[in-house]
Amino acid sequence: MKARKKKIEMSDILDNNPDNRFGFIVRIVATDTEFNVEPEEILSYLRAQPVALARQVVWYFLRREFRFWGYNYIGKRFGLTHSTVISGIKNVKNKMETDPDFAALIERIKTKIESERK
Repeated sequence: MKARKKKIEMSDILDNNPDNRFGFIVRIVATDTEFNVEPEEILSYLRAQPVALARQVVWYFLRREFRFWGYNYIGKRFGLTHSTVISGIKNVKNKMETDPDFAALIERIKTKIESERK
């Protein structure tokens, strides 16, 4: 079986340019939250629960931040299908409705993203 290659380069994430919103969102979710994962792990194909959930949270915020980015475009950036992205974002929304701690985490991430935008 041929290994899939990520569409995102690490330079997209490690670039500290304040205009690099994509990398900024990945770094916040990876390092400034309870997920405690590395940006490289979010961009990998690891399916461990904390990594997969962190990746889905990134998709959720990418969709919020870049409304013109379709599910297909986000999926291609991660080397995945649009249906995987849709499912992941639905998973985040469902978890927010059923888990108050998770909803609070998402709100903290949202606040951090919005405060850095100004």
